[in-house]
Amino acid sequence: MAVVVAAWQLGLGDAEELSDDEADAVRFLADEILINGVEALTEEAFRDGADLLFDGLEPLSNSDPYDSLNEDEKRVCRNQRWDCYRVRDTPPDAGTETAARFGANGHNDRADAFRHCYWSALMTKRANVKFARDLATAHETGTDRQPQAEFDMDMHNNAEGREVGLLGENQTDDWLADVCINKITRGELVWLE
Repeated sequence: MAVVVAAWQLGLGDAEELSDDEADAVRFLADEILINGVEALTEEAFRDGADLLFDGLEPLSNSDPYDSLNEDEKRVCRNQRWDCYRVRDTPPDAGTETAARFGANGHNDRADAFRHCYWSALMTKRANVKFARDLATAHETGTDRQPQAEFDMDMHNNAEGREVGLLGENQTDDWLADVCINKITRGELVWLE
């Protein structure tokens, strides 16, 4: 019922006639209302929500990816909810692809360098470069203080990944992963071990 009402208010017609992207946008707006209350949904946010196109259906605040964010990452997501919703699957996607290509998700090794590159490329492609930079920086600065060399490594590989995401905004996720692998081969990503 809520989807039909929200769709009607957005001028999208009956729920059965909605494209998958339109239905996702309506579900996101419904989640916003459920999470924050209808009074918190301003006319501008409601109008902006009509333009949202993203994957997935889980509400942002009830998903495991959101619960696992550090406080700095949550602050970024509170300020850029639309983008955070669109990238919520990028950490597990990057981890799965890393394990498939390297056999495991390593730490301070080539697999770690790849994972950071690919994660940032996915965020850039699915949201935008500013959001990818903001969230990756919050991830690195908001965790328990890691050694400077690890921090520098992660920040470098995240930046390389954003470049990949910009180049591959119309490419497949496999293409992004392949380019990150090529960056390892060419010595453009860094690792410690």
